[in-house]
Amino acid sequence: MREACPDNPMALSALPPRQEELQMSTQASSQKIAISYLRVSTTRQMNTGSDVVADGNCIATQRIANQAKADEMGAVIQKEFIEPGASAQSIDKRPVFKRALAYLASHPEVDYVIIYMRSRAFRNLADAVMTKRRLEAEGVRLISAKEDFGEGIMADAMEAVTDIINEVQVRMSGEDIKVKMQHKAERGGTNGRARLGYKNVRIEHEGRQVNSIELDPERAHLIRKAFELFATGDYTVDRVLATVTDMGLTTRPTRRYKGGPISRSAMHRILIEPYYKGVVVYKGEQYPGRHTSPSLMWTCGTRCSASWSIAQRADSVIACTTTTSRD
Repeated sequence: MREACPDNPMALSALPPRQEELQMSTQASSQKIAISYLRVSTTRQMNTGSDVVADGNCIATQRIANQAKADEMGAVIQKEFIEPGASAQSIDKRPVFKRALAYLASHPEVDYVIIYMRSRAFRNLADAVMTKRRLEAEGVRLISAKEDFGEGIMADAMEAVTDIINEVQVRMSGEDIKVKMQHKAERGGTNGRARLGYKNVRIEHEGRQVNSIELDPERAHLIRKAFELFATGDYTVDRVLATVTDMGLTTRPTRRYKGGPISRSAMHRILIEPYYKGVVVYKGEQYPGRHTSPSLMWTCGTRCSASWSIAQRADSVIACTTTTSRD
């Protein structure tokens, strides 16, 4: 009596163990392999969640998009490369990106390099072209998770146009930032990180949050003490440094480093820094600063109000002459 055929033709018989192993091996060998490159321009963007910043300016958002693209292409991400807080205009100044390229040289099994957007990887057309040529020579495709250009001549043209537009936007943004920094300095504002003794803060001004500078309650009085000691003419830089260090002056802690004693060269820079006299310097020009009155750093009963000269001696000891006057 002949047996009935099962409804599922695949259930007629199982593959012999050896053939099943070969089939699994073939499937595994056909699995596409990718690496993922993620980049942000600031350390703040490193730790921002994708639910807060959904436009790609954080690592979490880029990771989700790159993984989704890999899934769509049927690829597995073998390794992830994260460029933290790198705002460099050229890939030559991005060590992690260069490590990713070096990784490809020793891992020929990789098929794709997945990036979030071309603007995240390349800031100029030359870098984009050279990178694409290098990857093509190694049999690797560069894939943008958020941009689908397709393949062929027109796709290459669209990629090039996109890279040119990105470069133009970067250069225009750079020029705009320069103008804004110039205007800020002319109005007495502080560009960049606050000097030791001050701190960067966010304050409300005319109904909006703006960056500002205020005194650091932990260090301002010690910086002032350094000026007072130095103004007596009896203290060298080394002696001033030793005194305020014993009193507890340290550098500000960062995400990577905890605060510690400041160096002699740093103390030297503080003592000759016009900023502590209420002056903002930008591109060699001096402007009256809006930060806290210079008298806070320079007075304690009497004010060091006259000009002073500082000379670097052969033994690196700084000499200073001052005059004082009543407030």
